[in-house]
Amino acid sequence: MYRFLHSFLVLLSILGTGTFFAQETEAQLKTKADQFFQKQDFVAATPAYLQLLALQPRSPEYNYKYGTCLLYNSRKKQDALKYLEFATANPSVDPEAFYFMGKAYHLSYQFDEAIRFYNLYKTSVNGKTRADLEVDFVDRTGDSQPK
Repeated sequence: MYRFLHSFLVLLSILGTGTFFAQETEAQLKTKADQFFQKQDFVAATPAYLQLLALQPRSPEYNYKYGTCLLYNSRKKQDALKYLEFATANPSVDPEAFYFMGKAYHLSYQFDEAIRFYNLYKTSVNGKTRADLEVDFVDRTGDSQPK
């Protein structure tokens, strides 16, 4: 019995040491998450941004990127709104957050708000939008001017 307990404790300490050294720093985790985000692999980026949010829940960048990830891999698109709303309330946030906020409203059938955020995105980047972020369709789908 003593031998079994001793072997179990040795095995546990070896496994625990491996787990301890396997933990990533915030900088490493951010680098990994950002790489996934840049490749638009939002499913892979989601758990990394969730961990980063646990470390810094008031970070506009982490809220923006986690909200965007939820937008693309969650069945509850409404969940993304909470994080994107927090991020877009900060004036220093990446302007692409406004695009994704518009997308979240769009997918939630809140079209007036979607148009407002798409237009905010377009003005914040001075019309130099990324090609893969389609916002000009708003002008082609009807009256996109505020009433």
